[in-house]
Amino acid sequence: MRKIDILLVEDEKALAFLVKESLEEKGFEVLHAHDGQEALDLFYQHEFYLILLDIAMPKVNGLKVLSIIRSTHPEIPILMLTARVKSEDAVKALTLGANDYIRKPFNFEELLARINRNLKTHRQTNETSNKLTFSSFTLDKTNFTLIHKSGVQKLTYKEVELLAFFIININNVIEKEMFFYQVWGNDELFVSRTLDVFVSRLRKYLKVEPSIEIQNIRGIGYRMVVN
Repeated sequence: MRKIDILLVEDEKALAFLVKESLEEKGFEVLHAHDGQEALDLFYQHEFYLILLDIAMPKVNGLKVLSIIRSTHPEIPILMLTARVKSEDAVKALTLGANDYIRKPFNFEELLARINRNLKTHRQTNETSNKLTFSSFTLDKTNFTLIHKSGVQKLTYKEVELLAFFIININNVIEKEMFFYQVWGNDELFVSRTLDVFVSRLRKYLKVEPSIEIQNIRGIGYRMVVN
């Protein structure tokens, strides 16, 4: 899937138009979401290098959007845009995982500098973040392989995405709805049985390591446990 540079989440139409147009003039590709729910839908349909996220958003609050995205994508830079001036708002956003906090009104050149700084850091660490280690396995997301001392297993794109999602949520219960958004990108063709089939494949690949178990949490979802 080709990555898009920036997801802009802003409900103020005039400001959103100005920021989007200015960024596009600098060569960035930008998708604009008008509310929090649209932001989540777009995020799970595409891949982005960076997110500009307003806090006071209709439908789903910006802090809630931040929390949801951070639970599945700890690496993506998220810059908060807000008219709020209280320091506790900044503290809360940064505590939830925001990389930066920019108060309105802001100077575009300052915003651009912060975007470029965060993108540079993200791209420098991207190669490392594409290798995830758990128990005695290493998942190489770039080469679509699962590496173990017993051998190397080639994976499909969906298998990589599903296993990576389990790894970053290790020992935590994941609701089936989250797989729908995160791995299948809100695909209307996704059904629960599809998930079950892919989980069965992962169990087969992981069975050489008895300390790892993918548990079926009836009526809720799955949990990968490493003992």
